[in-house]
Amino acid sequence: MKPAPAQPAARPAGGPLAYRWSLPVLTALLGLTLTLLLWQNALAQNRVADQARFEELADRAVQTLANRFAQHTQALTGLKGLFAAQAAVTRAAFRAYVDTLRLGDTPGALGFGFVRPVPRERLEDFLRATRADGAPEFTLRTAGAQPDLFVVEFIAPFERNAATRGLDLGAGAIQRRAAIAAVATDRPTLTEPIRSTIDDRERTGFLLFQPLFTAGQPTATAAERERARLGWVYTPIDLDELVAGLSAVVGDQLDIEIFDGAATGRASLLFDSDHSLGTAVAENAFDDSAFLARRHRRQIAIPFGGRLWQLRLSILPKFDARPEHRIPWYVLVGGLVITGLATTVAHSTQRARRRAVALAETMTVELREAFRFQRTLLESAAYAIISCTPDGTVRVFN
Repeated sequence: MKPAPAQPAARPAGGPLAYRWSLPVLTALLGLTLTLLLWQNALAQNRVADQARFEELADRAVQTLANRFAQHTQALTGLKGLFAAQAAVTRAAFRAYVDTLRLGDTPGALGFGFVRPVPRERLEDFLRATRADGAPEFTLRTAGAQPDLFVVEFIAPFERNAATRGLDLGAGAIQRRAAIAAVATDRPTLTEPIRSTIDDRERTGFLLFQPLFTAGQPTATAAERERARLGWVYTPIDLDELVAGLSAVVGDQLDIEIFDGAATGRASLLFDSDHSLGTAVAENAFDDSAFLARRHRRQIAIPFGGRLWQLRLSILPKFDARPEHRIPWYVLVGGLVITGLATTVAHSTQRARRRAVALAETMTVELREAFRFQRTLLESAAYAIISCTPDGTVRVFN
């Protein structure tokens, strides 16, 4: 009777079969860990680069606005030099000088003018002298009752500013305050925002005053400057033209908000490039959630003409649309794909090895059983059994 074949010996719990998933799992864990590290590193590099780029764009916006402010001040300083060089500046001389100033080089400037303070009791003498200086149609326009008037005597280009000639700026409280402050401080002084409606559209503007003093008069103190006051050169500034192209300077990647003064409410809002502050939650407050939610933001105070403007800068979606922001996700997806492929290869290799080992073990058992059967057969036979090779060599006998 042929003995039953022996079964392969059971492997201990700690053998290779117990860890048939060890190589794929280790491969997957190593790949995922490396992928996450590389992904986090790419994200960190992006954050550093984004912060540097945001600061560079913010500085560019601030510097552009500061340069535009400086251009207005420089233009008025040149006009001030005209009055210092000539004892009596005529209308023709004023116009000729302004023609040398290209308005395109002074963003926002609508023109340049000269304002003369006129005591009310000398108003008729002033009008006669002004009309004799090439402006016979010169007409005074005033609504005030102040003892002195601040009359726009010269304005150029005239075609664009014809309605301003002869206007008493001292009749307006905002304009008078700024003009008086300019004399008191001997510095260029900007008015508060002056809002008006033109063609059913709300416009915001300012006047920038530069004081002039009679040559040879002492001007060390505010009182002396008041006595020596000759007038002002000034420029009317349109806010929309002043900030035109500011968004393009930063590649339309930043939202630019400008406020007059220290407050950031509706009453002080001058400009909002993306109109995100259009919904008020209170009369003078805004829903700042859009600004506060942006990853990069900055608020800067900029002085201009004795006033302080708040410039708030924050990123827009276009800031994050650059190709560099896709690199971390390429790293993540690529790492996951490579990890998946490596894990599959490791699993296939492990499985092939297990099959080879199992086959070898089965063949070893079968071979042992064959030898055992042969030995049993030889030992139990009642007659002689001899196995020879073709050349007569005896291989097996009992």
